[in-house]
Amino acid sequence: MEKTVSILGSTGSIGTQSLTVCQKQGYPVYALTAHSNWKLLEQQIRQYRPRYAALTDPQAAKELKDRVLNYLGSLPRKSPDEIESNIAWCRKMLLRANRKDAEGMFRWHWLLTDSLEIFCDAVGQFYFGPKKSLRWMAKEYPAAYDRYAKALFSLDYQAAREWVECLETLPPPVPVEV
Repeated sequence: MEKTVSILGSTGSIGTQSLTVCQKQGYPVYALTAHSNWKLLEQQIRQYRPRYAALTDPQAAKELKDRVLNYLGSLPRKSPDEIESNIAWCRKMLLRANRKDAEGMFRWHWLLTDSLEIFCDAVGQFYFGPKKSLRWMAKEYPAAYDRYAKALFSLDYQAAREWVECLETLPPPVPVEV
């Protein structure tokens, strides 16, 4: 299991020193928090790419959120070839999941976990983790959400196949505002 680090107070003296140690030791940073120094936290987000970042000061948090969303909007999207390659990976995982042994079940879960992000890429939406992405998917793509949820809950090969077929028939991504 990979070791990750979360730093509370990452913009303070001890927090910045801890990030230096993480960088030297090669530990991925999972989460960063601070009170109000959004400028330094923004720099840390760009450098360490944590999965989560939070500020306790509401005004600073709003400023940081606006800046992060602006930054995300400037990132390149996956190319159609990359998306097709990811969907091909889903097809391959589906076939391997049909083995119905421990490795097959592992691949089943791997497929369903990664394919949510692949779906977001395929429709031009940033992946903001499962909670936000599933909420967004249910609202914007209810038929796809229903297929995905059925594959998650049923452990039925046909349901997973229908989910992968849904990925295969998606139209090309349309740029989405963040």
